[in-house]
Amino acid sequence: MDEQQPHDEWWSEGPVFSTTDRGSKITTIAPGERIGRFTPGLAVGAVLTCATWTGLAFAGLPRILGGGYTAPAIDGPARSWWWLALSFLGVVGLMVATPWFYGASKRRFGQQSIGFGLSVAVAAAGFLVAGVVHLRMIADYAASLPPDTPSWERPDATIALMFTAVALAAFVGVLAWLPFAFFRARRRQRQIVRLRETGRRFTGEVDSLDFKREWIAGRPQFDATIRYALGGETRTFRAAMATDSDRVPLPGFPVRIMVGERGATLVEPDLDRPAAFDTDTDYTQPSGGGGG
Repeated sequence: MDEQQPHDEWWSEGPVFSTTDRGSKITTIAPGERIGRFTPGLAVGAVLTCATWTGLAFAGLPRILGGGYTAPAIDGPARSWWWLALSFLGVVGLMVATPWFYGASKRRFGQQSIGFGLSVAVAAAGFLVAGVVHLRMIADYAASLPPDTPSWERPDATIALMFTAVALAAFVGVLAWLPFAFFRARRRQRQIVRLRETGRRFTGEVDSLDFKREWIAGRPQFDATIRYALGGETRTFRAAMATDSDRVPLPGFPVRIMVGERGATLVEPDLDRPAAFDTDTDYTQPSGGGGG
């Protein structure tokens, strides 16, 4: 057992509770933070991240498809050492840009699902651009060939077309979902801010936890029973909880409960009381999956 105060950034690291949502849709917002919006900085991050996906997809397609499925202008260079070196640099850039963009999106809108959705949209856009460029190069090369060129000497654009169609479907699908996701996340954040400002306050504690054996982005998921006193009676209710694997609260963990109109309820760690986290159980996600 680890006796310590909840971290100052508990809204990012956990534990985070929700009486309305579960899993990746659990919404948070840092105290004093503005409601999430798509800022110019986030837009620049999206463009730069998309550029890394575009470059990597463009470089990878000739290596994956091989001769006969790409334009000859890049079929030869794609087999050279410097093409592989550039591809490696693209992978490094991707490993930096994508986690940053995902984290920035998640912090801005307080939802893992938003961060994941935006990252998928940006990646799909990158693959889509790369696919379109390849198709245009194949079409230009095919148009330059004499009309009597046999079909086996012409590049086959079928696989590149399928690749591009999948990227387009993913991009359009996520793009259609994002406006509703933005609206929902912002509405949840406004409710959190309103409950912090005007909700009736109660002191309570975590009565028990039910580990779901599920992880989302490496964070274990729980069903929590919250206990508090009202009018001399002890009351309980259920809430979903997500947290970092080393920040799982023990029973008795102090929380503040804020209740608003129509029973809207917010549960947050109570920073004014000592708290304890569980160090006797390993909640780290097993390698190879282990849950959502």
